[in-house]
Amino acid sequence: MTGVRPPGDPPAPARNGAAAANRWEQATRLVVAGSVLVDLLVRVDALPARGSDTVAHEHHTSSGGGYNVLSTASRLGLPVAYLGKIGGGPLGRQVSSDLEQAGAAVLLGPCPDPDPDLDTGFVVGIVDADGERTFLTCPGVEAELDSCDLADVVLEPSDVVYVSGYDLAYPTAGPALGTFLRDLAGGQLVAVDPGPVAAARDGCLQRLLGRVDLFSANASEAAQLTGHRRPADSVVALADRLAPGGLAVVRSGAEGCWLARSGAGPGCHLPAYQAVAVDTTGAGDVHVGTMLARLVAGDEPEEAARLGNLAAALSVERHGGSAGPTAAELVVAWHLRGAAAPPSASTP
Repeated sequence: MTGVRPPGDPPAPARNGAAAANRWEQATRLVVAGSVLVDLLVRVDALPARGSDTVAHEHHTSSGGGYNVLSTASRLGLPVAYLGKIGGGPLGRQVSSDLEQAGAAVLLGPCPDPDPDLDTGFVVGIVDADGERTFLTCPGVEAELDSCDLADVVLEPSDVVYVSGYDLAYPTAGPALGTFLRDLAGGQLVAVDPGPVAAARDGCLQRLLGRVDLFSANASEAAQLTGHRRPADSVVALADRLAPGGLAVVRSGAEGCWLARSGAGPGCHLPAYQAVAVDTTGAGDVHVGTMLARLVAGDEPEEAARLGNLAAALSVERHGGSAGPTAAELVVAWHLRGAAAPPSASTP
């Protein structure tokens, strides 16, 4: 791969003092804070009309939510941890098993005295013949994360903490996580994906933006948050509300993504890779997880975003939300599909 270390290189060791590289290269672990729940994905030819019925011809069950970001980063060589509640029932047991398989450290552990009635939540995802998905979310114990749960949590200064806007929108978890992230005093990096819920109810999210180092939204969410319909405009508006040096990404499916840095003026456009989509579930999560892993590995933001586009293209060609590629698969795809077009300046 020209101009970039091969995907999957181990994270660069932390360096201190004036000669230190950028803060991303000093990071050593991704901590996903908030919710990992269980995705029940069913495939149909088309969504049924209201009040009618249809038969699903395929289904898939796995952990989802923040797990999609966590597992993507783990496959690409970044150590990971989960900071959130895990239920005591069968769904919680599946989450625990999947986190173990992903090599994730669990910072809170299962709820004490497991109670099947206090289980992890779930998402029913309906995927149609075009690969588009429709979600119904039923929160569980992960949405009840509160300040008491977080009071004794100690993070490493080299951690990157990721949170989804879904968690920021929950009545209990949202305020607790918002305060926890704003009060971080150890120099940790913060990454946020707003999600459609937080984009619609953005009070907690807006108060957090000045602490965010990577903000990744889809084009619709970015438009809701900024009032700018064009991604080239919304990405700059978002970047200028982030922490100094913060990176904003606006994803737009087959159009690729836009990238801008706080205080740096116009951003750039990274074209998408061609893909035959069978399931778009989790493509944005895979993009975020890949960018985080590659930033920590030492890539420039433009290269990390380009590889995020490639990983997302690979993921939509597979079923399931946690379908990010391994490091080896990303290397092969890079050589087979080429580097796409170089970054281009955002144009009016």
